[in-house]
Amino acid sequence: MKRRTFLKGLAAGSALAVASQTVLTSTASADDDDIIHHLQNRANPSTLEKKHVPAIEAPSKVQKDVWFDVKIKVGYLIEHPSKFNHWIQNIELLVDNYDVAETEFETGGVCGPYATFRIKLSENAVLKARAKCNLHGEWESDPVNITVA
Repeated sequence: MKRRTFLKGLAAGSALAVASQTVLTSTASADDDDIIHHLQNRANPSTLEKKHVPAIEAPSKVQKDVWFDVKIKVGYLIEHPSKFNHWIQNIELLVDNYDVAETEFETGGVCGPYATFRIKLSENAVLKARAKCNLHGEWESDPVNITVA
C-alpha cells in the first residue's frame, strides 16, 4: 500500500500521522510519492541534497557490447545514513530513461547505500540513478553520458 494512501486513511489526530510529519524535514516528505527530487543548485546544495542525490561512477567511454560496472552511491557529497528508522529503500539504474536494473533494501541499518550493476551498451547512452529514502522520497542523479566505441 502506498504511503500516501495509508496516511490519508488515518484519522486526522492519529499519533502515527503526527509522528511521521514531525520526522520529515525540508521540502521532501512522505506525501511526495510521485515527486522525483533533483539537485537544485550545485554551487549551494542543501543538506538533504548532499545526502540523497545519487552519484554514478562509470567509464565515460566503453566498448560496444562489452560488460562494464556502474557504481551508484547515495549521497553524492555525504553518505546517506543507514539506520533502523532512516535508510535507502531502493536504487535504480536508468539507461536512456528506461529502468534497466534495481536493487531493494528491505530493512534499514543493515545495508549501505551502494549498488553496483554490470551492464553492456551497443550505442551511446545516458545513465541516471534513482534512489528512494524511506523518509525523504525519491531522488535522481545528474545524467552521465557514455560513449560507445
